[in-house]
Parts: sequence; C-alpha cells; structure tokens
Amino acid sequence: MILGAQGISFAIPADTANWVVTQLLAHGRVRRGYPGIAAHTRPIDRWFAQLHDLTNTQAVEVMVIEPRGPAEGAGLRTGDLIVAINDQAIKSIDDLLAAWPP
Repeated sequence: MILGAQGISFAIPADTANWVVTQLLAHGRVRRGYPGIAAHTRPIDRWFAQLHDLTNTQAVEVMVIEPRGPAEGAGLRTGDLIVAINDQAIKSIDDLLAAWPP
C-alpha cells in the first residue's frame, strides 16, 4: 500500500509472483524476452482464422520494428500477425514476451 495515496494498493497475480521467484532462484535476476517491436493485441477475423486453420481468436500485430533489433533479424515486418511461436499459441503481448526468444 502506498501511504498518503488514499487507500490505493496494487496486487500482483500469484502466477506472476511464482514466475518471478522461479527466475530469481534460477538466474539471480528476472530474464524477460526482448523482441524489439512495438505491438498490440488485435482480434483475428473469422474468415482469416478459417483460411489459415487457426484456433486463436486474437493475435499480436507488429506496429513498429526496432532497427537492428531481434525482430528485424528474425524477418518480422510491420503489419505481421504473430499467432504462434514454436507451436505455442500467442494471444497477447504477454504470451509473446514469455515465448521470446524462439
């Protein structure tokens, strides 16, 4: 709780706390993926999902690629939709960061 903040407090999901503790014990620090992109989550059109035999209802759309960053090296382009990495479904930016690097 933040004193003087009129009773405002913040909660951390148990899954996130467990993941952070595991990272600290295994590596001594928290290691997160860094794809080098700006992106947002967007819904996948039904016809597009059917055309490509996707089960996802959401994907991560690449908006900006950092020059000489990991995503550029992986061949990603602005406008790409990321739906999976190594057969792991990607439905949000959190999923993308958890799966990166491929």
